[in-house]
Amino acid sequence: MEVGSMLGDVAEEAVALGACGHSCSQSVAVAFSCALGLDASLFMRLSTPLAGGMVLSGHVCGVVSAGLLILGAVHGPEVPDDAAQSRRTMLLASEYMERFAGANGSLLCAELWTGPDPRTPEGGRAIRASGRPEQLIRSGAGILGAILTREGVWW
Repeated sequence: MEVGSMLGDVAEEAVALGACGHSCSQSVAVAFSCALGLDASLFMRLSTPLAGGMVLSGHVCGVVSAGLLILGAVHGPEVPDDAAQSRRTMLLASEYMERFAGANGSLLCAELWTGPDPRTPEGGRAIRASGRPEQLIRSGAGILGAILTREGVWW
């Protein structure tokens, strides 16, 4: 399979997971962990409290937080004194955040969604019906996939 095709498949899998009820953070974390041969069940659990900008608080978007988890899993150092790998991972993470904010206008859920409060049943339904989660998932997954591709992660 060609890299571009694989990347598109992972992004669309993330969108499909979101459409099936996964949170934005779970959608990105699970789709990429599966594609990379990582433990999807672990990433499902790790990404759960990241939803809605960290426990529905409106802080950093779960798409971004999940992308950072994946970048850390793939590029993070295996020992604490690997300063070069830590710096490299931080640079990739910064790039991911900057590109997401540039493409979507913010990193913060509270700014990415200005409709009804997503902590209420009505707000939760409204955000799902708006299609905004799928837009953000597609955007973040595309950016993450492009970085991983450039870094030679895709086989």
